[in-house]
Amino acid sequence: MWTNDRGSTRDDRGETAMRRTGRRGKVLIVAAVVTGALAWVTASTGPSGAAKATKSTYVIGEVSTDTGGTTGNTNDYRITTAAWQRYVNAHGGINGHPVKVVEKDDGNDPAKSLSAVESLVQSSHALAIIDSSTQDTAWESYVSQNHVLVICGSATGNGFPCASQPDYVPAGTTVLSVVWAQTFIPTLLHKTRWGVVYCSELAACAQAVPLNRTYAAQVGVKVVYAQAASSSAPDYTAQCLGAKDAGVQVLFGYAGSTKIAEDCARQGYRPIWEQSSGTFTAAYRTNPYENGSIGNIGIFPWFLDVNKATHQFRQALAKYWPNFDQFTQPYNADSTWAALQLFKAAAATLPPNPTMSDVWKGVYALPKNFTLGGLIPPETVTPGKATTNPCFYIVRIEHERYTAPYKLRTFCQHPLPGS
Repeated sequence: MWTNDRGSTRDDRGETAMRRTGRRGKVLIVAAVVTGALAWVTASTGPSGAAKATKSTYVIGEVSTDTGGTTGNTNDYRITTAAWQRYVNAHGGINGHPVKVVEKDDGNDPAKSLSAVESLVQSSHALAIIDSSTQDTAWESYVSQNHVLVICGSATGNGFPCASQPDYVPAGTTVLSVVWAQTFIPTLLHKTRWGVVYCSELAACAQAVPLNRTYAAQVGVKVVYAQAASSSAPDYTAQCLGAKDAGVQVLFGYAGSTKIAEDCARQGYRPIWEQSSGTFTAAYRTNPYENGSIGNIGIFPWFLDVNKATHQFRQALAKYWPNFDQFTQPYNADSTWAALQLFKAAAATLPPNPTMSDVWKGVYALPKNFTLGGLIPPETVTPGKATTNPCFYIVRIEHERYTAPYKLRTFCQHPLPGS
């Protein structure tokens, strides 16, 4: 029997605790696995299971950065969208309407990304766009001018439009609260000295550092070290020694993934490693130097199966893609799933032959503080206003296992953004 406890409490720091009921890392995958994944995706995007859904098809677009990213390529998005499509169609679609997800890889190219959105809206007649792109700022003007419904998946944590533009609707924690959480987490560990080695390839990485300093001061943490580095640098000894000399207790090593942890260990320096949303990768879980890593995620912990909504996710992935550990980033999977489920919730009462405007009406009709059955922290969408979601979950890696030390409790930014 599934339960969904939406009660809230306050702890001594003032975070809201909601009880209910995780950017890409470099991972070496043998050619046979990659080939098999692509073959599975190709096969799964057909009308499998659609016999139970006989009405007109709802088309959803997704723009994702599958290739050309600064830290590697991934099949996470297309695998998840294919699994969602097959699962929904096998269960009657949405009110008898089969669904079809048209996924486009933008190759980390702004022009290609914009072209993909234009094609999905004008040619595919998509009812919404799922944002899993690193280049979503390239769409801002087009989206605003045409009132395109963009539902942010993994880009919620790194794309500023997802928290600042009214046509971008997040599914989970928005970027400012993700940054706030990075400097808040040391307080849970009773630590006060925080540092970051941030990526030099993305402007958003550098933009976050001044915010880190501001937010750290709010929670009583000191940013004692902040240094840029390439995510593909051959060695991070200088950064490790810099952080060690600065007395960093909790280090967010965004750049370098597991390589920086290994280089620091060789220098006899083993801080508590921090991750954040999309920086959790499959490579971290089994790396001994990353044991004890902790971080925030904006969607439900992907490894939990504790209520109806999370069970459906686990059930779909178990059926259509059982090799869950082969995801480059498991967070990409549950964030994409949550974004698609937000579309499903908004489309629950669509009229025959709907338009994107009809889906917008469904989004605005969602109740205040909706959680998609516990998939995301409480969220409210207001017409004409940007949507922010200030709450997040905590995930840790312990002895090669993902754990949720606070279960499904969420912590929330304080003071709230804009207050």
